Parts: sequence; C-alpha cells; structure tokens
Amino acid sequence: MKAGLSAISVLVGLLTACAHNPEKLRSLQTEIDALKSRLAKLEAQQGAKTEASGTVQAEPAIGWRNPASWKLMRKGLSAGEVRKILGEPSRILAGAIVFWFYPNDGRVALINDQVNSWTDPP
Repeated sequence: MKAGLSAISVLVGLLTACAHNPEKLRSLQTEIDALKSRLAKLEAQQGAKTEASGTVQAEPAIGWRNPASWKLMRKGLSAGEVRKILGEPSRILAGAIVFWFYPNDGRVALINDQVNSWTDPP
C-alpha cells in the first residue's frame, strides 16, 4: 500500500513539473487515476482480517459496504463500472437522471449511463 502511495506522490511531482505540457499532463492524470483505482480495489479486496482475539473473519466488507469502495467513485464512470465497484443498488429511480440507492444511504446519479454525482454513506 505504501508503494502505491509513493508512486502517486512521484506522479504528483511530475504533474507539477510538466504543467506547461497539456498532453503530458493528461497522460499523467490518467495514470494517477488508474493507480488510485488499483489501490482502492486492492484495499477493498484485501484478504480476511484478523480480529484482536486472533480469529479470522471469513468475509471482508465488499462493495457498497466498504468505505474504500466509495473512494473509487468519480464523475464519468459507466453504470457497469459502478456495479463492479459498489454492486447492485437496492433501488433504482429512472428518469432523465437515473438514481441508484444503496442500503447504507449511499446514492449515485447517472446521466447518459455515466456518473454525474454521488453521495457517500453517512
């Protein structure tokens, strides 16, 4: 995990140094977004956790249950990408804007099958 954060820090430094080159800046931003996504997915998929008593939990929190999953959300994600990250919503309200509701009070708003906004769970 620290290696991922170090890589992100290096890329942020490069972004600052390359601010005058828009094409390079876009390329680096894409790479940063990919690294953030990979890091959050790894954190979300982390193996079983050991409790203080030494027993192992068989099922880590996944999807909408995991706060790390909500950190992966960003504008422009497709509906399919949201399903991969958060899982199926418990309720959908369809219209010009499609709202997905999750049991933990998290919400996602999609326009043209892409994330426009979201509300993290409390």
